[in-house]
Amino acid sequence: MEAKADRTPQLLLAVLVLIPLFLAGIHILEGGGLTRPVVKTSSMDLAINTEAAVAAALKARLRRLPWSPMLSEAEARRGVTYAGSGAPLRRLAAKLLAGQAVKLVTIGGSVTQGGGMLGDYLSELFRYINSTFPHGQHEMLNKGMGAWGSEGFEPCLDRIVPQDADLVVVEFAINDEASEKVSYASPQRRTYEQMLRRMLQRPSQPTLVLLQYYPWMRSFGDGVTQGLYYREPETEMTVLGQYYDLPVVSVRAATWRLMHAGIDGFKVDKGAHSIGLNWGNKSIIPQADAGEEDKYFYSDGLHPGPGGAQVMAELVIHPLAVAVEDLATGVQVEERQAPQLQGLPPPMIPNSPNVSSSACFMLEEFKPLVKQAQGFEYRPERPARTSVLAQKWGWSGLQPGEWLQLEFSTMLDTASPQRNATVCECRIAKRVGWDFS
Repeated sequence: MEAKADRTPQLLLAVLVLIPLFLAGIHILEGGGLTRPVVKTSSMDLAINTEAAVAAALKARLRRLPWSPMLSEAEARRGVTYAGSGAPLRRLAAKLLAGQAVKLVTIGGSVTQGGGMLGDYLSELFRYINSTFPHGQHEMLNKGMGAWGSEGFEPCLDRIVPQDADLVVVEFAINDEASEKVSYASPQRRTYEQMLRRMLQRPSQPTLVLLQYYPWMRSFGDGVTQGLYYREPETEMTVLGQYYDLPVVSVRAATWRLMHAGIDGFKVDKGAHSIGLNWGNKSIIPQADAGEEDKYFYSDGLHPGPGGAQVMAELVIHPLAVAVEDLATGVQVEERQAPQLQGLPPPMIPNSPNVSSSACFMLEEFKPLVKQAQGFEYRPERPARTSVLAQKWGWSGLQPGEWLQLEFSTMLDTASPQRNATVCECRIAKRVGWDFS
């Protein structure tokens, strides 16, 4: 009884100290920064309990979303297919914990671009950043362009992604060629790697996250008309993420079983907001009934609906939250400091050029390159879209035999024999021929 009586004041003290520190931890987080509390006490148990409470409060705060979570904790963890050392995300976490503004950029195709009834995962990610680390000068830039793959982005990278970007989410697992069609040594995979390298070589050291989207109704082959697990280029892109120590998150890894089982929010047999197409058997996917939209992952059988966009945002948020938590609670990750390991490794794909810059002519800048034309006109591919970028202005011909003549310089700024000049062209339509003379 004496031992119990002696411990009562200590327990009371622990409770009294614990509550204000718990509240202080929440208050500091809402202000945009975080400082670890220094607890001076003669009781080791009290210090441990207080540290644990603050850590628990921090974790709860970081896991709190501005919407009802689509993924369970286990599913979100499953979706992080490569976490790596965490060093890139810790750089971003340090800015957020210091209460600094960050610039978020997304690049990819129409899945990233969003719009209309389609989901926009960047907007959801931005909601989370603003609610968890409020700052009036956070910026988000959605640079997604429908039907564009990495081959279109890489030459224009310096025009598209600002030099001071803090986080760049890279989403090309649906627009780049499927694994069955190209190898690692293909021009498209080389271009994807060059795009990553050019961003990683920037002095600002942006954090890159590879976001792998999964199109259930377009994943077919080997006798399966939908839901084939391994058709898309995610595997090769994930290997590149491993090579460069970049976090990789996967819609497929997190949600495939949910889609296959027909779980609400992840159903795939209807489009939430419009009909769609099963690419494997060319059948039409019906539209969901009114009031049933939230049960379906895809808006039109291919692009994510609002719930799908939240899933994608949650996948990016999960490793970021882990990095913030580790940094705030003092988790140490030792890095080997050998000078031979500093900087980027050589390109993973053998015989790839180490491209540092390129020339890019977009929209109005491309127009004067055409010196002569017959049939081709400068016009929008999608005139009904609201933005100039989404309208896809360019030179197009509609009839066989129409032609245009381009004139541009391939001269380099330096006479160094160590550099290569590469001319890239994008073929939006088939049966296009070129005569370089």
